[in-house]
Amino acid sequence: MRYVRYFLYFMILVTVSYYISIYLTYDKKPLMMVLSFFIQLAVVFSLLYLERFLIRRTKKKETV
Repeated sequence: MRYVRYFLYFMILVTVSYYISIYLTYDKKPLMMVLSFFIQLAVVFSLLYLERFLIRRTKKKETV
């Protein structure tokens, strides 16, 4: 089940990267490339936060 969750995370990141590359960085302006980097970074850190803190807390509560 853990690998399915990781696959879903990967698919979310690929989808975000695809749409950012289409709508923001198609003209290769530096400001848009920096903005797309920060958007991708925000998505990655939000997924890491969900994985590290929220999902593990619910698992610990179920086992106790």
